[in-house]
Amino acid sequence: MGNVLTESTLARTILSEIQQAEYSGGLSVRAEDGREWVLHCQDGRLTFVAGGSRLLAQLAVQLKRHRLAIDVEGALARLKEAAVPEHALIGLLLARKLLNRFQAFEVTASLMRTALVELSEAGSVCWSWVPMSPLEPRLASVLPLAMLQEADALRLDWERLKPHIESPAEVLHVRSGEQLRERLPEQICNRLVALLDGERTLEAVAEAVAQEPLVLARALVPLIESGALGRGRPQAQADGPLVVCIDDSPTIGRMMERILRRAGLRALYIEKPLTALSQLFRERPGLVFLDLSMPEIDGYQLCKMIRRSPALKDVPVVMLTGREGLFDRARAGLVGASEYLTKPVQEGKVLAVLERHGLIAGRSEGEAFAENV
Repeated sequence: MGNVLTESTLARTILSEIQQAEYSGGLSVRAEDGREWVLHCQDGRLTFVAGGSRLLAQLAVQLKRHRLAIDVEGALARLKEAAVPEHALIGLLLARKLLNRFQAFEVTASLMRTALVELSEAGSVCWSWVPMSPLEPRLASVLPLAMLQEADALRLDWERLKPHIESPAEVLHVRSGEQLRERLPEQICNRLVALLDGERTLEAVAEAVAQEPLVLARALVPLIESGALGRGRPQAQADGPLVVCIDDSPTIGRMMERILRRAGLRALYIEKPLTALSQLFRERPGLVFLDLSMPEIDGYQLCKMIRRSPALKDVPVVMLTGREGLFDRARAGLVGASEYLTKPVQEGKVLAVLERHGLIAGRSEGEAFAENV
């Protein structure tokens, strides 16, 4: 392959040339990371696109959407002698009337969009023209630039989900089963807990629930924003004492979790103050960071309830607040707060609190200074 081009050149020049010259044959494309695609063309139109890393999962999703429970990988292995096994599988389903012609077109067009989106993310590519016989049956016949426009729109839809979800290859995990149960019906919650294990890609989860990856991603974004779901694989849980943060701001909660885990402690973030007391009874933490201003019940009330509990009365409670007033400090002391920490949260100050209560070892003067710079 002697031609090296960026995606924009490929899209605006090569696909335009296919269309205007009414080209028939194949366009073979290879990315630097080894992924390959073949664009099949007939009379200046795209008839199929094969290759890339997402084709298999997308084909499985599409067939499940049409209520076809097929072992796609096994079926393709049995069709390996065909010129393009994916095309042969769709053609076979069409011939057996398991798909009608419109459904076959829908599946094929979806594979084209997926391949073109993935290709566009590949950066520089090498390409070459390859003589090829037309694929039969002709499952689709679309103008290359029209399909590119659809792929661009799909790519833009994925861009809008950033920074919460980057692509169908994103891996998610459940961070808070409690929050998930509060937001979703039990059956759906249990299904997500089983599937979002920090190992499966979003694409694989979409396949399991027979849903388009983009549609599933849109539904999961609010759960990521709330802190119920996390991106990537779950971090190994620290084995130190448990510290709880009760705050109605997921941003503060996630920040505190990061600080605590870096310090080698187990961390639990509770967003709903009304559920906090029962969780504290169950978990018996070594220390509680408690937001002062929350809906439903404020930090003063919750701290008073903690102090009235024989099981929790000796747990240090550190108030988190954006207010500096002496009255607020005095009131916090009256309800039994151990300390008073002002926002915005600073890691050095949090670590100093943990040191004072014996949850982490003391740092050197240099380390403490660096934390607060």
